[in-house]
Amino acid sequence: MVNVRRSMSRSCDAGHADMVWIAGGTFRMGSEEFYVEERPVHEVAVDGFWIDRYLVTNEQFARFVAETGYLTVAERCSIQRIFLAPLLKTSFRAPWFFTGQKAR
Repeated sequence: MVNVRRSMSRSCDAGHADMVWIAGGTFRMGSEEFYVEERPVHEVAVDGFWIDRYLVTNEQFARFVAETGYLTVAERCSIQRIFLAPLLKTSFRAPWFFTGQKAR
């Protein structure tokens, strides 16, 4: 069950034509019934924010990457090596994306 107290403050609407305002509030985050890492249930406060009304397309994201040189966390840190390291010790031949190598 989510308990949300909505924030009544809202930033300026100008410049957000294709966006919607999500009001801030508080909610209880976590669970005592499932995974240990979800414990304890605790109250969290979130500020209001603007979010795009529509999903970002692959084309839009590609344009953003080309214009800014953006790298994802996985590209910057090879984070997949941390989580997939146990898989690399098995007998199967790991695909390039498990090894942290760039695609050929």
